[in-house]
Formats: sequence, structure tokens, C-alpha cells
Amino acid sequence: MGVDIEQIRPIDMEIANRFFTQEEREVLFHLPGNDQLSFFYELWTLKESFVKAIGQGLSCPLDSFGFDMRNYPHTITLLDIKGRDKMEWHFKKYFLNKDYCVAICANFRYVPDNARVLNRDLFLL
Repeated sequence: MGVDIEQIRPIDMEIANRFFTQEEREVLFHLPGNDQLSFFYELWTLKESFVKAIGQGLSCPLDSFGFDMRNYPHTITLLDIKGRDKMEWHFKKYFLNKDYCVAICANFRYVPDNARVLNRDLFLL
């Protein structure tokens, strides 16, 4: 399982040219300007959750794999990755509020539909 959380804040969208596939960039840059930032972070967290799930972190180039954009965001489908295990991966994305985007990648089918923030005091004994 891999999890990534990012604070949504302004970013130079040119970074997408280094880390997103051609199809992902086409979708990103055809969105209205005010939707691009949210979409960027959705993709970024999905990609980082995957590389964490496979145990490679950023040693796996983020543009070496991508997501099928035809049914996105309703269906999140990882495209075939050469040289990778054919394991079935499941993804969920969440917005904790307007400022944080979260993605989970797991190799098991059940990934919760909702996420909630727990106060750390709940875990202190």
C-alpha cells in the first residue's frame, strides 16, 4: 500500500512536462485554468502513492507510467508498465478539505470510499 498527501498550493505547471505522460499533460493543459491546479495534485498524489506502494519512491520516474484518462476521474486505471508485475492495483483519491489532496494505492480490492482526519491525541496513551 502507498499513500501520499500534498498541500494544494500554487506551482509552476511546467513541472508537468517532466513528470506526466503525454496523455496526462494533454488533459491537464486543456482544462480551464482554475481546474488545472487541483488536477495536477490529483495526478501527482496518485503517482506518488503508486511508487510508494511498489517500494521504489522517486527512484521510479513519474513519467514512466500513467493513468488512462478516458474515464478519469470516475475510474482510475493504471496503464501497463513495462517490466513491472502485472498485479492489480486499486486507487482512491480524497480531498481532506480545499487545501489537501490524498491518494491511496493498494494491491487489494477494498480501499475506503471516505477518509477522515484523526487527532493524534487519540493515539497517545
